[in-house]
Amino acid sequence: MYHKFSQLALFFKHTPRLQNVLRLGRQGVWNSAEYIFFPLLMLVATPVFLHSLGARQYGQWMLLVTLGSLGGWAGMGMGAATIREVASAHGRGDQHQASDYIRVASLIVILGTVFVGLLLICAFALGASRIFSQMGDRSELYPIIIGAPFLIASDQIDSVFSGALRGAERFGMVARLEMLSKTIIVGGCLVTAVISHRLDLLIVVSVALNFVRVAIKSSAVAFLFGINSIFPTWHAKVAASLISFGKWSFIQLIGSAIFSSADRLIVGSISGADALANYSICLQLAQQVQSIPAAFGGFLFPYFTKRSQALDDRNQSRLILASTGALSLLAIVIALPIVIGAHPILVIWVGSAVADDSSTLLRLLALGYCTLALPTAAHYFLYGIGQAKWVAISNLAAGILSLLLNLMLVPRFGALGAAASRFVYGAVILFSFSWKLLR
Repeated sequence: MYHKFSQLALFFKHTPRLQNVLRLGRQGVWNSAEYIFFPLLMLVATPVFLHSLGARQYGQWMLLVTLGSLGGWAGMGMGAATIREVASAHGRGDQHQASDYIRVASLIVILGTVFVGLLLICAFALGASRIFSQMGDRSELYPIIIGAPFLIASDQIDSVFSGALRGAERFGMVARLEMLSKTIIVGGCLVTAVISHRLDLLIVVSVALNFVRVAIKSSAVAFLFGINSIFPTWHAKVAASLISFGKWSFIQLIGSAIFSSADRLIVGSISGADALANYSICLQLAQQVQSIPAAFGGFLFPYFTKRSQALDDRNQSRLILASTGALSLLAIVIALPIVIGAHPILVIWVGSAVADDSSTLLRLLALGYCTLALPTAAHYFLYGIGQAKWVAISNLAAGILSLLLNLMLVPRFGALGAAASRFVYGAVILFSFSWKLLR
């Protein structure tokens, strides 16, 4: 009997297709672990933050997070461009060229962050604070405007280093580093909030710990690629290659930033900090319907990039259908409990006051994110085969439509109108990607 089991184990070990499936599965698990870990931390931490800061300061903190999410514009699409270029260079075994892409991408991100940071500060100085008068007075908003560029800088530089590790298909390393750094960040912020109850101190600690995360990732990249110096540098040819792909990722990020930020900014400016706090709490839970499948399928981008030319149309179709089915099923499995049990989930998590006001909002957001999750595999495939232009235009068009709907619906329906705009965004992306693949 033992001999038979040994033969069976040996068979599985030396079956290339099975080994490839197992390898991809491990990558998917690590990639999803990286993205799931932080939301789980925040699910535990959110009630403590809400209690320590109060609804008003928590809403103001969510304004800072929202402004930070605009950092994709500062990044110029360098995160995705780094994944693609490093994956190609890594496939050729050219570590030197991979390091050039990393260092040049870092410089582009820094320059973009300085530009966006100056725009934010100038807008605030020229009177943009009046738009958010419902969120607080000028003295309360000032630390948020100053802190946002630093958070943007740390996130975008980190995206380059994370992109380099993903391009080298070191998903396990990225996940471990991300879980370590996010634990440090959330833990430090929790202690600050509980002890001080002050948002300004929380912002300072958050910025400092986010740069600790950058230092951890940069050290890992330097070790993996054998780079003596990770200091940003300029190389015109390398920059042109990064920008050639990154420009479409940048346009896509504009659409995505409109999708992820415009509704929160509009809700905050019209309804105030308390309403933004409730909306952000529901978003935090509902967006896992899409982000977990997207995280699990994250390995598909470098995989398609390296192997799309070797697959014929039939095998490509099989791979797209299989990955789409798996990721869509995962999204539905996550969405159903949220839709069915929205009220009791919110009661247990953050209390009956938020649950009574926001359970319908949570259901609608979960359905919207479920729609957005359906074309996740198609998104990675189109990126991998060089169709970033189509992805970018689709996201930009969906983002603009979402913005217009927010401007029309939020003044009349409040946060429910913002949730409806997210549902429409997902429907547009689903239609666009499906039409492109079926042509």
